[in-house]
Amino acid sequence: MNKKVLPVKSPNGFLTYKPFDSTRISVLLAQDKLCKEIYENFMYFSVEKCAYDNGVMKLECHYKEQFSSIGEKRVPIDLILDMDMDFIKFCKKSLDKEFYVFLPIETSEISNYINYKKKPVYHHIFIYGYNDDERVFYCSEFFAFSNDKYSYQTVSYDELKAAFYKLQRELDEDSLSKEKMQWLKDVHLLHSYTEYRDRFTINRLIVGLQNYLDKRDNNGNKDYIKNLYYGYAIYDLCDIYIEYIVSNNFYYHFDMRPFLLIKDRFHYMKIQSEFVSENYASDSSEINHIVDEFIRLEKEARKMFHLTIKYTMRGENKNVTKILEILDMLKSEDYAVTSRYIECLKHI
Repeated sequence: MNKKVLPVKSPNGFLTYKPFDSTRISVLLAQDKLCKEIYENFMYFSVEKCAYDNGVMKLECHYKEQFSSIGEKRVPIDLILDMDMDFIKFCKKSLDKEFYVFLPIETSEISNYINYKKKPVYHHIFIYGYNDDERVFYCSEFFAFSNDKYSYQTVSYDELKAAFYKLQRELDEDSLSKEKMQWLKDVHLLHSYTEYRDRFTINRLIVGLQNYLDKRDNNGNKDYIKNLYYGYAIYDLCDIYIEYIVSNNFYYHFDMRPFLLIKDRFHYMKIQSEFVSENYASDSSEINHIVDEFIRLEKEARKMFHLTIKYTMRGENKNVTKILEILDMLKSEDYAVTSRYIECLKHI
């Protein structure tokens, strides 16, 4: 049997609900020794205001996405097409060379997708193995979308090939969209470094948390010119966004992702502070109290997120009032708790 499967481990429970974030964490968690960089990496995020084709504002979330233990090579899809490479053979050869494959597809050709059959979308799928006897690739994706968990399933050779080439045909027919969608132009090949320098330090953690509160990126820059809002500025942007949605009665287009991000960040901060308490703090009592605070805030953020779901279904302004109340409370409490956490870290 000709079969190849590279190691992966579910990223669910970490701050991941975009395909590229989840692929990296899947690879990272599968390593024998957990890279501690994971505990600082997702502090750095930005939320971008952008308008889709229907003219309604959406909020795209972006992460730092850098790990010293994971390498990446990019292969332009135009090169694959120009050289008339066999798509299935290209994927299999990459896997044989210990490269995970991450590539864009059009979802309607793959039966695993529960939604978006009638209204297909362009998305990325992660390939970590193949089985020639069954003629399937081992893949992972958010196959149900709609805030679904990242899952691992098999996709037939024929379906994946059809999904890949259908996307290329559609982009060729619409040159304007192809020019705009630069995120669809490459196949990403990821690989694990067996030896790497783990750059995690408590001081880096402190700098990252302070940048978060100061609304700065991982380089300490603060810039809204490109409609990017860094770190703690997510609360400001959510306020602006809610006012925009309500004033235009766009509740059915409500983008819940930044509200989900706030909830997930508190969950992640709980994991991070637990790790610090167990591995670095000589007196963990104060940090354990910080852990409890992040747990409490995560529960409140979960309530807020569920209210956003209700609002998208019914458009009731009473839900907006509750969302704004919780958002305002979280904004205040997040700053206070994170500031206390920073002070605790300074004494380690």
